[in-house]
Amino acid sequence: MIIEQIFFFFLLISFLAIAVLFCKKIPQLCSIDASIYEKRENFFKKKLLDLKNSSLVSEFSWVNIYQRILSRTRVLILRFEKRIADHLYNIRKSNSKDN
Repeated sequence: MIIEQIFFFFLLISFLAIAVLFCKKIPQLCSIDASIYEKRENFFKKKLLDLKNSSLVSEFSWVNIYQRILSRTRVLILRFEKRIADHLYNIRKSNSKDN
């Protein structure tokens, strides 16, 4: 019971502290110019245009990515086929020894 009252007291004090800080900062928040937001938007637009005009984006090709995926898939399939061939060879070899 006492612990709940202590927690409630700390909760009340923290809400009051937040309210006081918010009331002190309201005039500063109202005095912010909209030009800051415009500068930030222009900055992002400029960076986006720079990214679009970069050589990395202009040389991007889905065909190259598709080719890489297919070649790596082929290598994996060849590795599996090699393992299967080795296992079959060992099984046939052990069967020939048994007979």
